[in-house]
Amino acid sequence: MLDLLENLSKSLDNAYSSKSIVSAVRDFFISNFNVNSLDIFIFDEKFNTVKDFSKDWVDPDKESDSVKFYLKMFEDLTDKKYVNIDGYLYFKLPKRNICFGILKLKGGDIEKVKEFLKNACYLISLKIQNIALAENMQKNIDFHELIRNIAKIIETQYELNYIIPLIG
Repeated sequence: MLDLLENLSKSLDNAYSSKSIVSAVRDFFISNFNVNSLDIFIFDEKFNTVKDFSKDWVDPDKESDSVKFYLKMFEDLTDKKYVNIDGYLYFKLPKRNICFGILKLKGGDIEKVKEFLKNACYLISLKIQNIALAENMQKNIDFHELIRNIAKIIETQYELNYIIPLIG
């Protein structure tokens, strides 16, 4: 078990984006547990919806059946570590005591996967949280840099015909 945790940790260390995390976790579980498929979903507080972590965008349509299903799953996993539905294992990725994300797995030796994830889910969850925070921080840095550049231009320009379209 410790060897597997160490290998997962090394795989996660090489991941630097949401897509690479999903790929690293998927490859790890396919090679070590013969899992057929693995997806990661996180709760997006900004849009109050569920996001497929491997994608860079969120579908804000909260009325779709899949979004409703995952929102309900987040509620169901608040008190449980996992749920097994229709051959899929939905495992809770915790953030403090709430469900921050869900690992959706299919295939492989489910009992071994459950036993491993009781410890590994925290490692995966922390890496996902770190990447999400880093991505948000980079967006904030880019925004503030843009505002600073606009402020420099406004300082040097006094023509409203030039400044107004730039601000817009």
